Amino acid sequence: MSAHTPGPWTYHFGAGLVVTARPNGDIPLNSRVVAKVTEASESDIRLIAAAPEMLEALDRAVASEMLSKADDLAARAAIAKARGESK
Repeated sequence: MSAHTPGPWTYHFGAGLVVTARPNGDIPLNSRVVAKVTEASESDIRLIAAAPEMLEALDRAVASEMLSKADDLAARAAIAKARGESK
């Protein structure tokens, strides 16, 4: 699986709902479309847009070796799912 589009991601309404990556905080014209969503709640879209930051935070948490065994396993499972290494 190829690497995901780096964040930050944001969302906006236009022709449907679009999640975009804004390299270096550039204006939307320089954005890359990450997803076009036709049916989802705004809370689902916010979750999608936060995915790169959440993955990065989980990576840092696991690397810190400060998580409990259960939290470490859960974080590693979520990371693997995000990277397409598990379902």
